[in-house]
Amino acid sequence: MSDPDNEPIIASQTLAQNEAVKNVLSRFIDLEIVIPAYQRDADQWDSAKKSKFIKSILNRLTVPAIYLSPTEPYNNEVLEVVDGQQRLTTLLAFFQDQLTLCESDECSYYTNSSHYAGKKYSDLADIWQKYFRNYVLTLVTLPRMNLSLRLEIFRRINEGGTPLSGQDIRLSYYSESICVLLIQVVGIFDYKRLGAKRMIESLGYPWPWEQHPAQAVQWKEWWEDSKSAVGQTSSEMFLWYLVGRYREKVDALLADKKALSILKVEFRGNTDEVLDITCAQFKQEDTHPDQPRLFPTHSELVQDAFSHFVKWWHAIRNECGSNASTAKHRAVALLIPALERVFGSHFPTRSQWGHIGSFLYSTRAWANKHLDVDFPQSRGKWNTQRKQLSAFDEVAIKISKL
Repeated sequence: MSDPDNEPIIASQTLAQNEAVKNVLSRFIDLEIVIPAYQRDADQWDSAKKSKFIKSILNRLTVPAIYLSPTEPYNNEVLEVVDGQQRLTTLLAFFQDQLTLCESDECSYYTNSSHYAGKKYSDLADIWQKYFRNYVLTLVTLPRMNLSLRLEIFRRINEGGTPLSGQDIRLSYYSESICVLLIQVVGIFDYKRLGAKRMIESLGYPWPWEQHPAQAVQWKEWWEDSKSAVGQTSSEMFLWYLVGRYREKVDALLADKKALSILKVEFRGNTDEVLDITCAQFKQEDTHPDQPRLFPTHSELVQDAFSHFVKWWHAIRNECGSNASTAKHRAVALLIPALERVFGSHFPTRSQWGHIGSFLYSTRAWANKHLDVDFPQSRGKWNTQRKQLSAFDEVAIKISKL
């Protein structure tokens, strides 16, 4: 009789094979190779990095292997990309003439680049097109495994490159939830990116920001080229807003040991765990629609929460200027529910906006000095973060009386 504790986590071996680019792209186009939910927004390469990658293919330089895994539920005819999404989409974009390689003065090609610099695939001489199509890629096919293991492998593969943020992992684990997907899509600020387009398609309706075109332009300008716009930070901002807006529901969930047991998550008092638990609850409710809900439905989030978020974020951005920078995105996210509660449907006066801007510029110090509000530092602990939420309310109340 076999002993599970004496056996590997994965029973069968990983397989590796070599295939020409033309064959891999054919399988990609025919949806025999697909990009899973947890990589839908991985379109992070700029044109220079894409050009250098294609240059490596054209010059037959070695590139990293592409990791694939059987889909879940199991389908032997379809493999999903565990690692290599950016490489595959770049290859396809170039092959379909959707990518023009950088000119030599825009990209540090270290060899004679006159054959391909500044060109699309169709502009290449026949021999260079052949080099591209026949380049041999290494495909590593992992054994059948559950989502958690695939994500763990994805994380380990990426440890040597740009590390995944907590929000990256969070959105990955709970990607089956339409509410969690909405949180991710709200964070999009450049809807023209390939990864963004795939996410919006998965949502099943137009990008929510399209209903607010003027605000969408400012949302893009706010995040674009910002050092804060990495690792799904923009989507995490909306998640923080939801935690602040529905704080009493979050409190009830954290106090419900039975509910946490169903979610299979542990709460040890850390702030990040609260974000995980919130997404886990959204997934539980979205995948079990016959059971009572604690959190709002997807349609309620779109029609109510998102609309209020857009209205108040836009007002704060316009009225507070540089004091409401992306570096202050969490403070802005948690301030909005407080302003909603205190001011209702009316915006603050010009003078009050000035005080709000000063508060955002020097949050703790200004609140303590000018409003006599004790504004604790969370330091990653939920009990102090929860006190912060109450402090935001107190700040809003006192500013409303100035």
